[in-house]
Amino acid sequence: MTSSPSPAATSRCKLSAAARDAMERSAEVVRRLADSPEPAYGVSTGFGSLANVRIPAERREELQRALIRSTLPASGRPWSARWCGR
Repeated sequence: MTSSPSPAATSRCKLSAAARDAMERSAEVVRRLADSPEPAYGVSTGFGSLANVRIPAERREELQRALIRSTLPASGRPWSARWCGR
């Protein structure tokens, strides 16, 4: 049995300029928090019971990927193209 990619894997969405600007501003806030010597929950520390565990800078991207992957099973069915403004 062969499987085809899901519609979500092959669909493309476009962000509005306002959405892209907001996303870039948010990313800048996260960059500042990551560069700060002060701990920032979920940015330079773990989550939940690991909130007091400092995450080394070289492992923070891995932390964020793990967070996204851990929430994917709860995200439900892929969104249809109509939710992407198509």
